[in-house]
Amino acid sequence: MISLVHKVIFIHIPKCAGQSIEETFLNDLQLNWDDHRYLFGCFKKPTSWNKNIPDRIAHLTAREILEFNFLPVEIFDSFYKFSIVRDPVQRLISSWNYLNPDANFDDWVSSTVLAGHKEKNYFFKDQADYLFDENNNSLVDDIIPFKTLGSSKHNFYNYLENVSAISHRNASKKRDVYVSDETTKLIEDIYKKDYKYLDF
Repeated sequence: MISLVHKVIFIHIPKCAGQSIEETFLNDLQLNWDDHRYLFGCFKKPTSWNKNIPDRIAHLTAREILEFNFLPVEIFDSFYKFSIVRDPVQRLISSWNYLNPDANFDDWVSSTVLAGHKEKNYFFKDQADYLFDENNNSLVDDIIPFKTLGSSKHNFYNYLENVSAISHRNASKKRDVYVSDETTKLIEDIYKKDYKYLDF
């Protein structure tokens, strides 16, 4: 999400409350999600665009915003930039609920997630890849743990004038799921970069 009005960039990692944040900023402008989400990049890339630009504009990494000239570097540097991160196990449970809830979770991780991570699919790549440069330096000002959203006031609230609470959009239905020790270890191995550089 790039909001020129707020002078804010939000790096939307899938299944990390992204649509809720984007709707909150739209509400602050007294705009609704259904009619105006496209203003924040919630659309599929037009076929006429550079083929190297990711299909899902809403999920650009911080590096891609610069690499594909969505903003000049001086504006990028001057805007407030933030993102939300989530424990990889919980993030994958939410992704599974959203993408393929009929599959066995353990099987889904060992097949779909493992393959998607290797392919750097935007849904399954490391959260750190959204936020850091090639030398693992953060490109954003704030990295917010998902679990703190409901109880803490964060710096992004300083850029909102008309709303004082986060919207709740696109929440996955909560279901009990058994995650085996083997799958937990596999997730920790797949996302070892996230566990090294991020605080959940």
